[in-house]
Amino acid sequence: MDYLKCGSLGAVVDTRWEKILAFFGIVGGVISGIAAGVKAAQEGVSIFGKAIQFLGITTTWGFVIVGIAVAILIVSIFIYLWSEKCNADPAGDSRCLSGVVEAINGDDLGVFPFAADHPSVDVVIKSKYWPIIEANDQAKKVFCSDAGSPILKVFYKSSKVCGAAVGAIVGSAVGGAAGVIAGAVAAAAIGCATVWLCLLALLVLIVIVAALAIAGAWGGSAIGAAAADDAAINNTDGRSIAIGDLVKVTGPTAIYSKFEGAVVQYWNVTTEMLGTATTNPSFSHEVPDAAIPDNLDC
Repeated sequence: MDYLKCGSLGAVVDTRWEKILAFFGIVGGVISGIAAGVKAAQEGVSIFGKAIQFLGITTTWGFVIVGIAVAILIVSIFIYLWSEKCNADPAGDSRCLSGVVEAINGDDLGVFPFAADHPSVDVVIKSKYWPIIEANDQAKKVFCSDAGSPILKVFYKSSKVCGAAVGAIVGSAVGGAAGVIAGAVAAAAIGCATVWLCLLALLVLIVIVAALAIAGAWGGSAIGAAAADDAAINNTDGRSIAIGDLVKVTGPTAIYSKFEGAVVQYWNVTTEMLGTATTNPSFSHEVPDAAIPDNLDC
């Protein structure tokens, strides 16, 4: 039995058009913003100047208030990222599937630890489970092995990833606070003698606060990840999972838009070892179909 939906051409076309439309939307927004700015400049931007004076931004404390607002926005973004990756309830019903481990994606956090996701394994599933990863044709993407068989990406909650996310929150708050002080001083030095100088002062303020907040998030995430446990991806018996393992994986399984609309397991609850494949990757679904008997299956 062959599987012919790898990658899903419809999803590729949809995703590509979505990106193209989003790009033109951004370009259109920038052009509209420039046009509005030019028109405002031609009209003397008197309304903006009055608003600046009304808000008291011409004073150092006014710049401090704006800086705090920017810092709070950035910290809120990192709180959202932490909540989504480490505190949100996993989507989907708990499902059990079996197959062979094709690849292991560890918790190497890379250059920006706060942006990393949880480690995962790619499991080439038995053909009997294909309807689950298709989700009644609702899935927009189906990942496949090089041998052309469907894969279920199975994610394992990582203390390092969550530690990096918490560290990013703390670091962005500390960096943002420093940015508010430095940015307010720099903005006050520029002053608001004219509307254009006031715009420049606000721009400098925002850039300084954002730069120091993000730098703080980077440093904080690295510290948070280093302080967390460095646990390997293990099966239920405590042994590290290896490529070629025949496994039974159980956990919330659903479509996730951040994984290109594919069905994934996020996070895994149990992984049971059923044996070891006698061939080398890349694996076809024929391997687990033949090697995992019904009495060991889900």
